[in-house]
Amino acid sequence: MKEQERKIRMRKKWLEIYTETGSVTKTAIRCGIARSTLYRWIKREKEHNESGLSDKSKRPHKLANLKITNEIEVVILDLRKSKRWGAQRIANYLMRKKIKISSMTVWRVLHKH
Repeated sequence: MKEQERKIRMRKKWLEIYTETGSVTKTAIRCGIARSTLYRWIKREKEHNESGLSDKSKRPHKLANLKITNEIEVVILDLRKSKRWGAQRIANYLMRKKIKISSMTVWRVLHKH
């Protein structure tokens, strides 16, 4: 937590220096940061006040390529229950049925349930 507080204090100091000088370039040179970084913190401070100076989560809001649908998940679980196959064998079976899923993805589904 102390690291987070230190980062917030550092960013506040950057913004104070910016308000004193009025120049992004001079502030960036003086603080040893890129101008784009300073522009980002100026924008975030305007939008969210002081709460915008903390780090944002880097976790994606949603996954772009979700490979497993509920139907495929049900097929995997049914194969596991009825035939007692492992992840590799289920992945090979699905590949023969024109469903390309890696054995690691099958393992993750099995592990989830």
